[in-house]
Amino acid sequence: MISRIDTCQSDKCTLKVENSSTDPTVKVTAGVHQRELSDGPLYLKILISCITIYSRSTVTYIRVTLYDLDKHIRRFDGNVTQFNNFVKAWLNALRARIETTNDIMVSLQGLQGKH
Repeated sequence: MISRIDTCQSDKCTLKVENSSTDPTVKVTAGVHQRELSDGPLYLKILISCITIYSRSTVTYIRVTLYDLDKHIRRFDGNVTQFNNFVKAWLNALRARIETTNDIMVSLQGLQGKH
């Protein structure tokens, strides 16, 4: 299965799997012998989780979410750590699509004193 996946994917996809925090190999032990084997279904699961959909509408949705932080902060009931993780996740989603935003600081400054 892995050899078939490898022939069908680009180098960028391979790098995404290699740079992920999940290892697509399993250790098999038989007595005193150990061997690492590539796990095809696990590799495919990691690959699918690393692939991002890139379209203008997806990027616009992410930017609007980051711009409207005022609406989203209420969900975290004052938990700054959870809110920070929320913002980081959306920024990472934008970076994964090789996009940036310049108004994140404006959105964050707009929250001061409101909550």
